[in-house]
Amino acid sequence: GIGPDGSIWVTQFDLNQVLKFDPSGAIVPGFPKPVAGDGRNRSVAITNDGHAWVDGSLGRTVTRLDANG
Repeated sequence: GIGPDGSIWVTQFDLNQVLKFDPSGAIVPGFPKPVAGDGRNRSVAITNDGHAWVDGSLGRTVTRLDANG
């Protein structure tokens, strides 16, 4: 997902983690962040207030992260 600040959020399938890149492509300090789930997180949706929502591929979990993870 792409945040309102131009950051890019991606999941690391099988690692139960989310990465956040700043607009220049550098990993934001403090990332990757662990997320709940089955280890196969598939997608990230970013809201206008900068929160990230991550879904588990088996449909059993949704994790909410703020802009800082």
